[in-house]
Amino acid sequence: MKCPYCNKEMEKGYIYKTDLFHNLKWCPEKNEGHIFVNTKRDVRLTYDGQVTAYRCEDCKKIIIDENTLKA
Repeated sequence: MKCPYCNKEMEKGYIYKTDLFHNLKWCPEKNEGHIFVNTKRDVRLTYDGQVTAYRCEDCKKIIIDENTLKA
């Protein structure tokens, strides 16, 4: 998939719940099906159960800017 901002190829991955507190993480598809294995490339998406995301109604894409995530 091409990035709508820079037109470069985007990497496919997964968003999943990490624990009982409903924290979400993104993990690259190249983890060979082991999406629950933590890697240095995993990105924590939320610490409080909510993350800001932008959705295009027309193309049905959701974009999350990692720069807006809480540390």
